[in-house]
Amino acid sequence: MRVSAVRFFDDEGMDFAVRCVLSGVRDGMAEVGEVFTVCETIRDGDPDSWLCGFVALGRRLRAEADVAAVAGHRYSAWNAALRAANYLFAGLWWAPATAAAHTSTALWSEHRDAWDLAVTHWPTPAEHVTVPHGPDQLPGYWFRSRAHSGTSAHEDTQRSTVVLVQGLNTPMSDACMTGMNGALARGHHVLLFDGPGQGAALHRQGLTLRADWSPVIRDVLDWLAGRPEVDSDRIVVSGVNHGAYLALSGVTDPGDGDAAARVAVLMVDPGVVDLGVEARAAVAQAGSDPAALALLRGTTLDPTGAASMADALLMLDNCSIDAGRLATLRCPTLVVRSEDAASFPGQGATLLRSSPPGVAQELFLSHDEGAGADCGIDAPQIHDARVFDWLDDHLPPGRAR
Repeated sequence: MRVSAVRFFDDEGMDFAVRCVLSGVRDGMAEVGEVFTVCETIRDGDPDSWLCGFVALGRRLRAEADVAAVAGHRYSAWNAALRAANYLFAGLWWAPATAAAHTSTALWSEHRDAWDLAVTHWPTPAEHVTVPHGPDQLPGYWFRSRAHSGTSAHEDTQRSTVVLVQGLNTPMSDACMTGMNGALARGHHVLLFDGPGQGAALHRQGLTLRADWSPVIRDVLDWLAGRPEVDSDRIVVSGVNHGAYLALSGVTDPGDGDAAARVAVLMVDPGVVDLGVEARAAVAQAGSDPAALALLRGTTLDPTGAASMADALLMLDNCSIDAGRLATLRCPTLVVRSEDAASFPGQGATLLRSSPPGVAQELFLSHDEGAGADCGIDAPQIHDARVFDWLDDHLPPGRAR
């Protein structure tokens, strides 16, 4: 039996969303009982009941986090705030298709504030940071690993670092289950940040999506170069969902190649070379359904700052990487392919075919092992073991200092 045969809702979108929420249980982002209790209140396929249930739970947990923080219970404050952020964003996801669509911006701020409270009380070293990007400052978060990395002793002070690039309209809290915790547990530091078209850079600074992320990645690498705990020879850029395109764009520089030369390893899950193709397919599938089209705002309309969906699609058509640019890829590159994934079909094959021989390798996650869903969401431990074991085998050893 495939994992997808076990259903929470008949509505495909809601069923997938529950799986995403439950995927965070191992990382402290959710409780099974809390999620099931909310699901009991949701009418299958009804966005208003979904939003109401998850937002109410998120707000209750945020209040609990505030009480715990005042009382000095740091761990409880962290965990309640993290779950609050996760549930608030889960509710927010359906807001554009509800009568409460006008509250989307306020709900996003609630979710982000809960995440910020969680970072303030994180049980391992974490801090709010900013990354200079031209005249702007990209908001980010720096997490230091305390785990034994299994390599040389000098890494007590200098370690490899994973730069995690997430998708468009992906909550920062998702990082826990899309690679951050897996990296920290294996001895890598982690940098999270919002770039143009993402999160706080978009909603609070008005920085809309740019097709070429090479300048963004260069600025991130410059920031990392100033951190004494970072081994600059062991920088990993990891892109998830739309972030796979952004990461790949950042290390296939059509100009001077500076960013590409400074990245030791690239990991993309899945392989994404064209955002426009995916966006047009999603709009075509939505057809004339106003609710379905409204749900595409977060990944199609809002990040571009376009006035209409038609204009947004034209802008996303520019977000593509051709074969000539893919041929400049030099660092070892992992391309994750999940067997049952619905997003970006066939794009990973284009990346594998167009990159130089031996540079890119595919990692296949199958439904037989329970890991066939997009980005391995049904089996995050299997996903992380396979991905980070590959990284261990391909990341260069640290330099003796």
